[in-house]
Parts: sequence; C-alpha cells; structure tokens
Amino acid sequence: MERLCDLSTLGSICKFSMSLKLTLNFFGGRSPSWIEEGCDVYLKRLVGSMEISVKEQGSGKIAGSGTISKASKAVKDFLKGTNNSDWVVVFDERGQSVSSEELVLKLEAWRSLGKKIKLVVGDADGLHELVVRRANEVISLSRLTFPHHLARLLVLEAIYRAESIRTGHPYHRS
Repeated sequence: MERLCDLSTLGSICKFSMSLKLTLNFFGGRSPSWIEEGCDVYLKRLVGSMEISVKEQGSGKIAGSGTISKASKAVKDFLKGTNNSDWVVVFDERGQSVSSEELVLKLEAWRSLGKKIKLVVGDADGLHELVVRRANEVISLSRLTFPHHLARLLVLEAIYRAESIRTGHPYHRS
C-alpha cells in the first residue's frame, strides 16, 4: 500500500491507497498506428502506479438495434464477461462532466471499491444502450465530439493527468 498526502489542490487528503486495476474496453477495432503509439506512451507512463489492461472489443453496434437479440457479438461478449460485482464506467457524451481534479477523486474511490474496474469507450456509433445501462457511472470526456479512436487516447491522457496530480508530479500545471 502506498501513502498519499500531497493533494493540496484537493484539500490535504491523506490516506492509504490500494493498487488500482483497470481494464480499458475499446469497441470499434484497432486504432490507427499514431493513436496506438500515443496510447502506448501513456500506458508506459502509468506502469508502477496502477495495472492497466486494454481489451479490443470489436464492433459494438448493429444498425438500429437496441435489444440483446440484435446486439453485436462484441456487446454480448462484453456483457457476458462482466460480473455483477464489476464496476463499469462508460465514457459517453451524455455523461457527467468531470475535471481532472475530480477524476483524481474518482480514481481513489475506484481504488477503495476493491472491485474490477472496467472503463468503456464506444466505437464510431457510440455504445449500445445495453452497455450504457450496465454502467455504474457515465462520464463525458467533453461536450465536443471526438472520433472514437481519439477518445481512447483522451481517456488514457486523463487517467495519467489525474495520477500525476495525485502523486504531485509536475505534468499537470494548474
């Protein structure tokens, strides 16, 4: 366990933290090489502060489908592989807006849950409504619209930025 004390911008939070294990579930297939390279940069920077695995889910939607019978294989596989005890966080434009400092608090809350944390980013058509309904939390990256591959990179950057705030690393300049 690691002692945390210097979160001066968050009001002197001082507590013990367990290791955080995240699974990033990306629908929509492989990203262009420049996105994968960017994601790799943040994944390498996060080594040692948390365990992150990336799971490519494939296409997440079948046009006009809202029911499980018409959900794609990727959606069915994701839902089948998600236990009731897993904490699912979906990134969706309709979600709650959070600042980088608020994301620090969310990461700490997720650490304290002692559950598998699954972060989910949709494909070009967004996420199937069954995945959104399964979510414990829905977070918006921005009110702007981004290509789904770029959203993957933004999620990783946001996690790295939050972790740098938590540890007092100078990456984040507030």
